[in-house]
Amino acid sequence: MEIKNSIMPSLEQLLKLNECSDSEPFHVLNLIKLNSKAQYADGRESKLTGAEAYALYGHEQQQHLREVGAEILLVGQLEELMIGQIEPDQWDFFAIVKYPNKSALRSFFSNPEWAKSNEHRVAGLKGQLLFSTKILNV
Repeated sequence: MEIKNSIMPSLEQLLKLNECSDSEPFHVLNLIKLNSKAQYADGRESKLTGAEAYALYGHEQQQHLREVGAEILLVGQLEELMIGQIEPDQWDFFAIVKYPNKSALRSFFSNPEWAKSNEHRVAGLKGQLLFSTKILNV
């Protein structure tokens, strides 16, 4: 099984998102791997760690999430792998965000303030996996 962390979605992934139903709430599962040191795209020197740069992004995004009706439900560190096999330390932490619908997610990412804060996200991230989910009533 190949696992590839990325910073941004591919065109194919964006097109698939547009095909999804927009009528129901959904959750996004983020699996996040951080750089040990922040690496800004413009080449500036920074004393920030990847975690500190990503935290700047996260702090700024909380208001933008509220504006589109989304909320962070859970953030945590990944500890021990209990079933299966992957490379050790594939991800540093996870987050689950609830969106009221797919339009809210698109609005969140098209916000100009998100674009400004995204430089901290990109500087902090080594890569991530982002899953849209459908909650099953079991």
